[in-house]
Amino acid sequence: FQLTKFTQTPVNGYKNPYVDTNLYKLPLTEKSKLPPVNYPAFKPQNDETLYFATETSQKNNEGVFLITSQRCINKNITQNYEISLKDIKGVKEVSNSAIMIETDKEKNYILLNSTQVKITTEVLNWARRGILQ
Repeated sequence: FQLTKFTQTPVNGYKNPYVDTNLYKLPLTEKSKLPPVNYPAFKPQNDETLYFATETSQKNNEGVFLITSQRCINKNITQNYEISLKDIKGVKEVSNSAIMIETDKEKNYILLNSTQVKITTEVLNWARRGILQ
């Protein structure tokens, strides 16, 4: 396992510590190739690939949000949960610093650095399209 050292230029003073977000070419398509993600604590399930990781930004409840080929995972100080991509009914930006993930049972709000909202939304919707095909 080799760690990749990222040399990305911070956007608006924020640098994602897990992936060089400057390498994402939006919008993502079926032919898109995602840059490597450096999050060594991730323990994949069978045939699972880590697509994206970013820090969450809720004050006094900071954590990490992960998107994989099978699920999204929110780990923070007060709670840890995951949602299967198959259970997600919708994902949308609800402000310049938050996304909403809707399932049949609930709406989950993820607070992010404003520079990460569009990329997070795009990668999550892209991952869902892969699962739904």
